Amino acid sequence: MPTSKLVVTTRKMDHDDLTDLLPEMPDVVSRILLQSMESQHRERLESVLAYPEDSAGADPALAGGIRLTTVTDIVGFFSFLGLASIMLI
Repeated sequence: MPTSKLVVTTRKMDHDDLTDLLPEMPDVVSRILLQSMESQHRERLESVLAYPEDSAGADPALAGGIRLTTVTDIVGFFSFLGLASIMLI
């Protein structure tokens, strides 16, 4: 398919679909498509493409590690107790 047809076709596509499609295309074609987009649309798409492929929807508890999860749980628990004790006084 000629690049000009791809440019016209991708203008009608949703961000999610483009995010899946662009990494599968040759680098030259991806760059041409990105350059043909409006700056706001391109910047938004580039920011999404900067993340690792399987990172969307990842559980923060699993992605952050056990220490980080434990610390945030403890801080949250004691913050809740602190607020509860202030409200009861």
